[in-house]
Amino acid sequence: MLNGKKILKAIISTVIALSMSVPICVGATSKNVNEEKIDVVLQTKLDGLGNDDIIPVSLWFEEIDYDKVNNEVIDIVDNEVSDAVLSILEANGDDRTLLDLQSREVKKTIEEQKQDSLDMQKAIEAERDISSRKQLLENESNYDKLFSEDKPEIIYTCKYAPNIDLYLSKAQIYEVANSSEVTKLYYADPTINLTTDEEVQTSDGNEIAEYPTYFNVTGISSSKSVFGLYGAGVNVGIYDGNFSRTDDVTYFARSNIKGTCISDDAYVEKNNYSHGSMVACIIGGTKKDSAGKIIYQGAAPYANLYLTAGKNSDYTYKKCIEYLISQGCNVINASVGVSYKDDKYNIYNDITAWIDHVSTAHKVTLVIASGNVGVKGIDAFSMSSNAITVGNCDIDGVVSASSSYSSAIDLPYKPDIVAPGVNIHTPAGTSSGTSFSAPMVTGAVAQFCQLSAVLRNNPNLIKALLISSSKRTSVMRENAIESKPLTISTAIDRKYGSGILNTMNMYVSFHDDNYYQIGQIDKYDKTVNLTQHLSVKNSKMVRIAIVWDRIGVIASDNHSENNGITVKNDNIAVRITAPDGTYYDSVSNGDTKVLFSFPATNVSGDYKIEMTRLSYSGSNINYAVSCSVQKEY
Repeated sequence: MLNGKKILKAIISTVIALSMSVPICVGATSKNVNEEKIDVVLQTKLDGLGNDDIIPVSLWFEEIDYDKVNNEVIDIVDNEVSDAVLSILEANGDDRTLLDLQSREVKKTIEEQKQDSLDMQKAIEAERDISSRKQLLENESNYDKLFSEDKPEIIYTCKYAPNIDLYLSKAQIYEVANSSEVTKLYYADPTINLTTDEEVQTSDGNEIAEYPTYFNVTGISSSKSVFGLYGAGVNVGIYDGNFSRTDDVTYFARSNIKGTCISDDAYVEKNNYSHGSMVACIIGGTKKDSAGKIIYQGAAPYANLYLTAGKNSDYTYKKCIEYLISQGCNVINASVGVSYKDDKYNIYNDITAWIDHVSTAHKVTLVIASGNVGVKGIDAFSMSSNAITVGNCDIDGVVSASSSYSSAIDLPYKPDIVAPGVNIHTPAGTSSGTSFSAPMVTGAVAQFCQLSAVLRNNPNLIKALLISSSKRTSVMRENAIESKPLTISTAIDRKYGSGILNTMNMYVSFHDDNYYQIGQIDKYDKTVNLTQHLSVKNSKMVRIAIVWDRIGVIASDNHSENNGITVKNDNIAVRITAPDGTYYDSVSNGDTKVLFSFPATNVSGDYKIEMTRLSYSGSNINYAVSCSVQKEY
């Protein structure tokens, strides 16, 4: 017979068990709701609604176990890839193993590295196949657990993120907020409109012949001619507003366009001059004259291109980008803007959180145009911490007045980098804007994904390499945008980011000098110490970039008044100590990158890098360090 204490214990256990499994029912009020899970924008909307009123919601759950996914991938590709690729997969963030792999990478020829990169593609595609099936099943299971009887209308169920968009009543929202399966609820703004605001004009033959200028100043032409980096075997996704029908287009090899996911209303009929086609042309187009001579060639003409666009509700940005991920794309270009009915800028919302999640979880580099509204700000798409946001400059490195940037001191620095986007002439048309700066960077990323399995599998390292290797523009030099010794400072500019794209510096830093490190800050660690040996000669600038990923779904404030954002994320302080004892400090302040840039005359030796968490998210953090020693203009 049970005594009183045992009976009470049994009752409590039963109640707890029932509370974990009971489906959602109407009746919760704001007084007994886990309000931390409800984004402030959504809560503001709910304050004016009745219990039965319906509202679009973005519902987030716990992630699937990616360590288990990684183990399954290793089992599948074990006998199909090189030992080097297998070692990268097995390292899975372990610093010592990755450093050992890095030292081995130095001894390889370019051709050996390229073959490893192709092998890595097999592992990437296996990971995406496994994780998509697991994630879709998990999302559907969570939906059934939460709504066993009254099934709300689903807008979209993701297969690469723990996320479902659906319509819920106010009462249902308060109920699901108390569920252990749910981690976050956002307002899914129905007024969202993806836009491409640059008009594409016709290009004539003389203008097209001038194309090497913008590829030359960024080093893209030399990456092809000197190092043979044409993007071969790299899958490039392009998400845009509209495309010409591929049968009408004469500046792509038919074999280069591997797949499309485009709604009928996103085609420009019988017209070579469309926004998306011009973007694609910069990345991978080729134009020959009547004699068969190449008169135009994009940054990565041997890359495999996948095109997606849509204007109707069945072609949401999530569906389009998930299609590109499913096709094994290593880099995705998004030269689109996100606009709202009431012009919201500098916000971190469900869109931004989704972009950050898929880029980190599935090792895809997203390159996004910063926009063309200048000081007005950065839209939610471009505000993604894990993406590479690109601003617009001319071939002399002067930023366009319309190039969007985050101006407030409490915002992360966006753009991350700038590239030519003024008077860009291609066989697909002529135009100006950040939409045509972004594909310059995308093309560069495709070139370097061809070079290395490490780069193909690590968006953080790609971003760190781009940032450290970029060149300070004349305006940045005049304004002394550089690190100051013995004080907290930054070498990133609000308008210019880290500077202008330079692929030659990227190649030297990565392949010749091996000036990079990747690793993981364990969730139990507060401080990580690294050492990087650099050879520095007279009149050189040392540039050191540290990039880390944003984990999980992040809470935001109400984005009112100055449109500022407050993001719950690991703030990291970084100190660089030169061999002569001079030190430089920088603090991320909600950003996920820092850049040091300082003159160092004949100070070769070990540069010490100390990273310290100032706040704590409770997660492991994947980081990448890239260094560049370069001569100023």
